[in-house]
Amino acid sequence: PEGSHSTSTPTCSTPYQNRIVRASGDYPTELGSTASWLATEENSLMRFDATFCLYILTLTGLTPNKAYQWKVTFDNSWANSLGCGNGDNCQFSTNTASAIELVFNPISKQLSNRPLTTVCGNEKCELGETCRTCLPGCGQCPPAL
Repeated sequence: PEGSHSTSTPTCSTPYQNRIVRASGDYPTELGSTASWLATEENSLMRFDATFCLYILTLTGLTPNKAYQWKVTFDNSWANSLGCGNGDNCQFSTNTASAIELVFNPISKQLSNRPLTTVCGNEKCELGETCRTCLPGCGQCPPAL
């Protein structure tokens, strides 16, 4: 209508907007999965951060100081999966806090990771911690409905 102004914030455009994006790899068995490298693994679902225009998966509870591998899969399938370099598995290592973010840039198609310094048990529910992964910091999970 005439005289109205849009107050919505601009959003980034991603070619994967309506797709399921997962960070599939060899780490999910440590998070309760029955197998590694599943393109349908629930614990590998990446969230889209529209502020930074990135897909991110925050992992906590992995074995400290251990090396892992991963790739990005789409729509619960290995078809058109993305890796590092020439499609090889990407690698990451956990730090002593065993917390890390896996990052997929949908524009450049680059995969990366960044260690987090979250420490469970400091009486704060911090980024990457949940009631499932850090009871001392986040408290009891609400009952399932």
